[in-house]
Amino acid sequence: MPVTANLLGRGIADLLGRFEEIWCVDTEFIPAPGEHPDVLCLCAIELRTGRSIRMWEDQFQATPPFRMDDGVAFVFFTAMAECNCFLARKLGWPLPKNVIDLSPMFRCYINGRDPPAAGKGLIGALSHFGFDTVGEKYKEAMRRRILEGRPFTKEEIVKILEYCFSDVVQLGPLLEKLLAYIDLDIALHWGEFAAVSAVIDVAPAVLSRLNWSLAPDEPLPILGPGCRPFSSALRSG
Repeated sequence: MPVTANLLGRGIADLLGRFEEIWCVDTEFIPAPGEHPDVLCLCAIELRTGRSIRMWEDQFQATPPFRMDDGVAFVFFTAMAECNCFLARKLGWPLPKNVIDLSPMFRCYINGRDPPAAGKGLIGALSHFGFDTVGEKYKEAMRRRILEGRPFTKEEIVKILEYCFSDVVQLGPLLEKLLAYIDLDIALHWGEFAAVSAVIDVAPAVLSRLNWSLAPDEPLPILGPGCRPFSSALRSG
């Protein structure tokens, strides 16, 4: 059932006061070399209202199910992968204006400390701060099933959505822990870099499908008309 309560602690609510909405988002997808990610599902929670979203691929729309303006922040773990999914052909959504990537935040925090036994991924970060996790074995089993690809039974779809949502619900508490150590403006700068990196990452797939036929100043379709120098650089490089 959708969460219907404010999920922000008092301290973090003040710290994030510049944002009207804060969305924690995760996707599950099937990767393919040289191609856009094949997005299966998306789950999200808005921290101020507790509104939650669970979408399977047959529910995706041309427009995102949440606001994408300057008043909204998006929280991811490994933002580049999630932004890749936003840009993928199946979604084709714009990039968020404000990105908070918990992965580099945790890596910065853990630098100089003993690394978690579970590694520096989401499970390692959650276990380090004492949060419950789905466990490495279950996570690996779910990843393996997703990578096997379609078809998925109705029961498997439910399990994949629950697995995805279980990651999303932990992002808010993890954000609160990390913002006690990492400056928000620095975190947003790292997030902006991750989003730009996603654009660069999808560019080869776009160029491959265009057969490298861009004119010198023709923008990449997925990047928009404001990115002419970038597309020209790609061609010449």
